[in-house]
Amino acid sequence: VSVLSAGTSPYMPLTFMTDEPSFRPYFSFKQAGPETAAARRRWTAAFLHLLRKLSLRCGGRRLLLKSPVHTARVALLLQLFPDASFVYLHRHPLVVYQSACHMADTTYWHMYLKRPTSAQIHDFILSQFAILWDEFAADRALIPPGRLVELSFEELSTDPVAAVRRVYSALGIDGFEERVRPRVEALQAGKAEGRHGGAGGGD
Repeated sequence: VSVLSAGTSPYMPLTFMTDEPSFRPYFSFKQAGPETAAARRRWTAAFLHLLRKLSLRCGGRRLLLKSPVHTARVALLLQLFPDASFVYLHRHPLVVYQSACHMADTTYWHMYLKRPTSAQIHDFILSQFAILWDEFAADRALIPPGRLVELSFEELSTDPVAAVRRVYSALGIDGFEERVRPRVEALQAGKAEGRHGGAGGGD
């Protein structure tokens, strides 16, 4: 979407971190003015184009989108998709901050076109967290009853089967036991095997 919308994306600071503040309006597109309105139209057209392609590839099945920046776009997403449902996964803010700093220190440096200062990176991490939380808190009430599930990362990681079952049940989506549970259990078993080194080898 970043490419299709000519850079109308809050992910652009991963390449242009020194210009990071100029991309902040692209989180929610609520800022008044013709420039933001035009940017919103570009982003919306690119986003819908991408979703149509994904829908075609998936045979028209319901799409599940995971994008942290959508936390700031509840109002916009409901305008585009009035029947959308939302799953809000949350962690302790300190853990989120530590994770973001680790990603910036280990990953972002491979993408910058101009070297930013540590202060600019740190400002990006903190401002992004504040924007996402403030926008979600402001628009959470817009989500109709029965279309929002909130769960903690600890709940998901401790018992993924129960957590995903709760999501399906709360949103009224069928097929968990038949189609989804076996996949979740297989993923869980694979992670457990990886942690414990797998089965012992022979001579």
